[in-house]
Amino acid sequence: MNTPIGQEAKLSAVGIHLPARGEERVECPGDLDEEALERLYQSYAAYKVRGSNSSLELAREPSRGWYYRGFISVSACCFLLVLLLWLGVRLMAQLSLAA
Repeated sequence: MNTPIGQEAKLSAVGIHLPARGEERVECPGDLDEEALERLYQSYAAYKVRGSNSSLELAREPSRGWYYRGFISVSACCFLLVLLLWLGVRLMAQLSLAA
């Protein structure tokens, strides 16, 4: 199950405690609220790329619009840098042939 970054309270609510948050409590099998954990899993499984029954744990993040905008921006910048490099090489080749 993916850790919901910035939403760790959802995990704490079902009995999962993350040591990185400074919680010293050790989980016991009886501490988990199985029904709440199943509901939490189903809510995340609804966003799986290949559907909730898929074993592929890759999820679409509906609230991560910034990620897609960033990916497109970085991709466009890389493409422009390659294009500028190509144009610069062609320009240098033309200038060296003219000289």
